[in-house]
Amino acid sequence: MLISPPRLNIPQGENESYEEWLNHFMPSTARGGFPIGSYGQWHLGLHLTNIVGSSRTGEIDIYAIADGIVMISQNSGDIQPDVNKDAEPGATYRRVNSRGVVVLRHETEIGEGDEGKIVYYSVYHHLGIISEKAQKLGMPIYRKELIGYPGRVGAQPGIHMEIFCTETNLKKITGRISGDLDYRNKNGRMNIIYGDVHFYIPAKTNAYTFTNDIPPLDKAQPTSGGVQIGVELFLTMCFAKGQVELHTRIKVNNEYIEILPVADRRASGRPPANTITNYSFGYHDYEYDMYLLVRELQRKHPENACSSIYELLRFGRVINKENEANISVNVPHWHLITMPDKSQKWVNLHQADIKVFSDGDFPQWMGWKFIDGTKDATSQCTNPEIMSILQKDGQIISKNSIAEKLTNSEVNKKFSKMICKRHSEWNENHIMKMEHWRIIKSTTNPEPMTANEYNGNFKSDSLKLCFWRTLIDRNNTIIPSVGLCSFKIKSEDVITKKYKHSNGQLNEAGQKLAASIESINTEIKNYAKGYSMLLGEELFFFNPASFIAHFHKNTWLSNHELAQLIPRVYYSYNASNESKGLLNYSTPLHRICHILNRNHAFNKMVRKYGLVERVRFSHLLAQELTEMFMASTTEEIGRGRQQLKNGNLVWPQPAMEYYQSFYGRGHMQLTWPGNYEKYGNYRSKKNLPDNTKGIYADERITTSSTHYWGNPKDEERRTNKKAIPKQWYPRYDPAQLVEIPYNSADSGGWYWVSKTINGKTGQINISRHADRGLSSDAVGRVSVMINGGGNGYFDRQGFATFLANFLLNGRLADRNIIKHITRNSGKNLITKSITVDFSPQRNEK
Repeated sequence: MLISPPRLNIPQGENESYEEWLNHFMPSTARGGFPIGSYGQWHLGLHLTNIVGSSRTGEIDIYAIADGIVMISQNSGDIQPDVNKDAEPGATYRRVNSRGVVVLRHETEIGEGDEGKIVYYSVYHHLGIISEKAQKLGMPIYRKELIGYPGRVGAQPGIHMEIFCTETNLKKITGRISGDLDYRNKNGRMNIIYGDVHFYIPAKTNAYTFTNDIPPLDKAQPTSGGVQIGVELFLTMCFAKGQVELHTRIKVNNEYIEILPVADRRASGRPPANTITNYSFGYHDYEYDMYLLVRELQRKHPENACSSIYELLRFGRVINKENEANISVNVPHWHLITMPDKSQKWVNLHQADIKVFSDGDFPQWMGWKFIDGTKDATSQCTNPEIMSILQKDGQIISKNSIAEKLTNSEVNKKFSKMICKRHSEWNENHIMKMEHWRIIKSTTNPEPMTANEYNGNFKSDSLKLCFWRTLIDRNNTIIPSVGLCSFKIKSEDVITKKYKHSNGQLNEAGQKLAASIESINTEIKNYAKGYSMLLGEELFFFNPASFIAHFHKNTWLSNHELAQLIPRVYYSYNASNESKGLLNYSTPLHRICHILNRNHAFNKMVRKYGLVERVRFSHLLAQELTEMFMASTTEEIGRGRQQLKNGNLVWPQPAMEYYQSFYGRGHMQLTWPGNYEKYGNYRSKKNLPDNTKGIYADERITTSSTHYWGNPKDEERRTNKKAIPKQWYPRYDPAQLVEIPYNSADSGGWYWVSKTINGKTGQINISRHADRGLSSDAVGRVSVMINGGGNGYFDRQGFATFLANFLLNGRLADRNIIKHITRNSGKNLITKSITVDFSPQRNEK
């Protein structure tokens, strides 16, 4: 899913969390907050007010939060303040609400299988002006595209925003439709995993104290020294910029309270000097060095695969069960966690009784709560959970007491995670019955309307704001045929001249490509059936700010979202010239479905290796677009063979004469037998078994052939000895990094986290460079780590800039740019002016 706020006019601060940044645009207020308003009435959206400035600078622009289809576009205009002529003497009814409204239906993915395909809706109400594109029913509107400009919400410039879904989609989104997780008896979902990892730790679990705070990696349960915790704990594990944070909560009177340690030993002490050959457990740079801990654990437990242990440390369990071997119970997952008495002790989290979840399970200890509002006959909220929060020391709830509570940050924090079952307030069939309380005096409505006011302007104005019956009719009968995820690949855009004979008939390669397109289009047709379209009366509403913040953590992208990340217009640079390419939407979509994300391989790799954060993700894909030739192949062009140039056979790449059959394969173009061997050891023979038949896809590899493990010239310079080639057989066939999509992508992720980035210090993990941002220097350092030299250096810089425009939180660029990039070749400085074309990659159906 890709999602962003409806406003983007303030850049995120360098030390500002996403939630803090989001609060600038979407704060909860006493009037227009979620899920109730200042009269104690249901209010299942947020008012975004005080939106002032100029449309020329983007200060007041309202944007689509995600790719969607226009379902409602209702005329804008203000309902002006008025005096009801028929009202009782002195009585007035004043209201200033713009009636422009746009409703989008969003289809996206949050995980694997049909359960991962979700539909939700976003409402942008009280718009003053609606953009030309958003006025067209059935029109695709893409994330960060203009919806319109704010109108009036009461006396202030702003909009009202909602996010809701149906019960079918709620079950997919949260894994349930009511109640709490059954955390004592089963783990969380396996196909919907994202965000932070959560552990339920039973009270009987043993906790330990170890000398020098170094846990025994060879033991899952030491024979002595443990004490039972005595209280159920709820542990949250968060990875961020190379570090890991651990937060302990306990349940007290139905509240989940975080326990803060007296002194956090995880943050103290000198960082260990961790390298590939020397590892010491420590919390400094835990995520960056996690691959080293994996190797150390595998040495202690050699029957287990490093790749499975990596998943244990990242997710608390092995999640890619189709591709990774199970892990034995004696492999420990030690962490130093805060105890109920605020001390810290070691707990092995790899135990059968400890249950594991992710943010994708919406755990109740993170504040998520299901609220049923369907029992209220009017729009006045009487839900006991909400009323208990509003009640103060047994006092009667009043308009003033509600206003006071709604300015309380702790109250709003509780309200923000409520998922409320209720019908739409914009339903013309029910609105007047629902609002009848407004003429009755009460503690929450001390100044009621008169009957004439209610039946006059209020009724007229309210009905003008409604759209619900129209939305249901359009959603269920008219619009579904234009669903975003039902767009198909146009074969004429993909099958170019090189796939045809001179007579126009398809050649052999063209026939294979045509069959591939037909197969993928059938998949897309069947895939689109997984999106539940029908709307009913009962809906489930999310606080829009909480929904956006929550799903910002989810970077499991649909193929249509990924296709938009391949530039429509791109430039390639070599030593002497610049070339320009054009890709229409069908070509990227085919490449995503058939190559880059086949069987969700790319999504699985991004999730597994912690590359979901948008800056890391931009770095990764910028490299892959170059290494995989715009996502067109997982094999090196030329496949390690000589090519004719000016009548002579030449090696097209440096050192190719030495690596030949071990040419680049996979998402990061793994090259040389030494790297293939390391990856095979990481995955183990359980996942990449020996080739006992001795027949390899590349005929240059045989049962007796020998190969240089690395560049022999480098080895001879390093050792002053002549390099000796070795026999590859009976190891696995390198073609498995092409033939099996999971291996192809996973090998790229492994290379990223295991790569030594500093030969002097032995530091590993390319994310260390990626986390420095997307400056040309940071992109350059990542490029050198991937490619080792200048090949595609300037292309990668352009791709990173293009991706940042679409993936990060700023407004979309409205013009192309020229960037001046300098590369240090080691001998001299090379400067090029590169063009970045921001033309969006869109389906032009």
